[in-house]
Amino acid sequence: MELVVVAVVPGSTAEQLGITHDDRLLTYNGTKLTAVDQFVALVADETGPNVRVLAIRRGSQIHTYNVPAGRLGVQIGVIGRADAIDPIAPAPVIESTQGK
Repeated sequence: MELVVVAVVPGSTAEQLGITHDDRLLTYNGTKLTAVDQFVALVADETGPNVRVLAIRRGSQIHTYNVPAGRLGVQIGVIGRADAIDPIAPAPVIESTQGK
């Protein structure tokens, strides 16, 4: 299973970084991403460093971003082997807290 960006919130950290629809979220601060709830918990964890590393796959390329702690401003879903968004898994909107 892979986490996929379904939408990017306008004006968010994700938009400013150039993260786009269909990007696959691979790792967050060194942790392999396997579930929406896991990603939400990692992003919300206030005990980690102020800047974290997000790795994504766009097509055949891997991109890494230094992101501030907190919400990024992406709506995410789950891609299974059939490469379809899992309709059961909720995809919460993760809004940016940068500058707040």
